[in-house]
Amino acid sequence: MEEVQREIERLHQLLAERTEENEEERRQKEEERQQKEKLQQLQSPTRLLAYLSLVDELLFRSLTVETDTHKSSAPGTTDVSGRFYPKHFLAWTDFDTLHADLFAQLETTLGSDALYPSRTAL
Repeated sequence: MEEVQREIERLHQLLAERTEENEEERRQKEEERQQKEKLQQLQSPTRLLAYLSLVDELLFRSLTVETDTHKSSAPGTTDVSGRFYPKHFLAWTDFDTLHADLFAQLETTLGSDALYPSRTAL
């Protein structure tokens, strides 16, 4: 009888180990699936608005103006003597409306398909 009890305990322990191994394997597979999905998302083409946001985030925001004159190729400011340049600026009062209309037209024409480079391509 004692031998049967030990065998039952051994089988319970073996079952617990296998259950734990199966759970760990399931967790690893789920983690791999999530990593694969994330990588696929990073490498898949983007839509217009997403692409423009990425360009702004990854490219334009990284640009800075060099203020150290020793690192600059042309120290100082540009001399405008004898050059043509605007003396007055006119307000562009309908810019917001024109910009919104044109952007809406671009988005309608180009924005629905994922045709633009992926995040990793940028």
